[in-house]
Amino acid sequence: MDEISVTTAIVVGANSITAIVSAALFLLVLWQNPRHLTNQLFAFSTLALTGFCITNSLGRLVDTLQLDANTVFYTSNTFYGAFIFGLLVFTLRFAPIPRGRATQATIAIILIGLILGGLMWNGHMDDGYKPAPDSSGDYQTSFTALGFLMASVIFGTLIATAVILYWYRHYTPRARLLWIAPLLVVAGVLWIVLIWPSLRLPINTFTLAAATLILGRAVLLEQTFDPLAHYSAELTAKNRELEEANRLKRQFMANMSHELRTPLNSIIGYAELTLHGADKQLNDKQRDRLEKVIRNGRHLLGLINDILDLGNIEAGRLVLHPETVDTVALLDQVIGVIEPGISSRSLEIIRDYAAAPAIYVDRVRARQIFTNILDNAIKFTQQGHIRIKVSGERQVVNFEIEDTGIGIPEDKLPLVFEEFRQVDSTSTRQYGGTGLGMPITKRLIEMSRGTIDLESTENRGTTVHICLPRADAAQRLHHPPPDATAHIINVLIIDDEAEARTLLYDTLRTAHPDYHVYTADSGREGIEAAQRIQPDIITLDIMMPNMDGWQVLKRLRS
Repeated sequence: MDEISVTTAIVVGANSITAIVSAALFLLVLWQNPRHLTNQLFAFSTLALTGFCITNSLGRLVDTLQLDANTVFYTSNTFYGAFIFGLLVFTLRFAPIPRGRATQATIAIILIGLILGGLMWNGHMDDGYKPAPDSSGDYQTSFTALGFLMASVIFGTLIATAVILYWYRHYTPRARLLWIAPLLVVAGVLWIVLIWPSLRLPINTFTLAAATLILGRAVLLEQTFDPLAHYSAELTAKNRELEEANRLKRQFMANMSHELRTPLNSIIGYAELTLHGADKQLNDKQRDRLEKVIRNGRHLLGLINDILDLGNIEAGRLVLHPETVDTVALLDQVIGVIEPGISSRSLEIIRDYAAAPAIYVDRVRARQIFTNILDNAIKFTQQGHIRIKVSGERQVVNFEIEDTGIGIPEDKLPLVFEEFRQVDSTSTRQYGGTGLGMPITKRLIEMSRGTIDLESTENRGTTVHICLPRADAAQRLHHPPPDATAHIINVLIIDDEAEARTLLYDTLRTAHPDYHVYTADSGREGIEAAQRIQPDIITLDIMMPNMDGWQVLKRLRS
């Protein structure tokens, strides 16, 4: 009696676990997509497996509960058959089997299942269930000839399904492991027939649960994770398309900026040559007009240079040449350029950097950084002050540029460093600009191994915090005495635009009559000239046909 109780407990426990797993899969698959045919078929199979587990547990309690053995076991077998046939139909529908063949096989399986069920309930498959002679609590039956035939058909169908699924496993990833499921069902049947009489462990229940889990995993992967992977791949492809579109946009802007800058340089250059070379021939009105041409031309040139700088930074072509820079002289120079523009305002620039230590940066880009920041401060500050405070630490130099301007709302602070974005982007905004100055400034500071941060309160002002590398003692600025025997400066101009070459030639010869200036109208000619004259200075156009400026530069360096 104790042995029977232990076996019953094991069987009921195993069936209960499988029933819970099957019921959970039933609910999960239906919740995932209740209208999908494969989900409905799989839900039918898991529901049948749940029914089998419950009635199989009742089969161990027939005597205890005084149940009719045939009714319990025929019901259990019906659920078992429904599970197997539902499993086969689901597998045929889910696997990449041609639709026509799958439909034919499905019809055949349903017909066989209905025939088997009818024969079983009418007593043509076996001679009924009777208690086992060993009083173990088991019930047993004997198949009729027809029962053996139909059992062989089911067994053969399961093996054939496994073979078909194994054959098609390479056609789609989702069906790669499906062939294991029918083999597990076969293993469970063999266990009951061959091993159960000597080893009473409900392994068949676990094989059914394992087969169900394999199929459930396939369904969930297809309908949950595969779509996520598909959407992720689509998103990656879209991101690549956007990156490529952004790259093409930058390239277009760089090309257009270059095409605009070349004639604009000529306009500004010839206007300056006319203004400074014809002092006695120009009246005040003519001089004023030329100054306006130069001023607005320089403004437009600054915008074009910003676009080119941004493109070069993003392409990794902008190279910094750090050196020791006198911070006081640098800031004085920047303020000296912008200070005349605020003479008509009640605005004071407070210089709190008399003892500022030197910094180790690219001189030209450092000037651009502080010009951009101070231009912004002046633009948005009508009255009050702009304070520039500098303090040194062991490794870095800290800059604090404080203004009493209009300030920036807290939710708009992240926009300051975004390209082509402005705090006020409406068509009625009071302050102009392209939205490139601060993004470029941030990039240049980061390339200089520095940091930049903002603090701002709306209607009270903004403070910009900058940190740049400090120059050590070995990098102190050194001005060697002039060499009286220094050779004459040779300058080589390489540019495919004739007007640009002429303008640079005239400008250099006017400003430095002692310079020897040479010109070349192509990259190849420029390389040959450079090898011949060994120039001290080379001005090089980047965009030229056949061999661009970067290729020329690479050849010159080699």
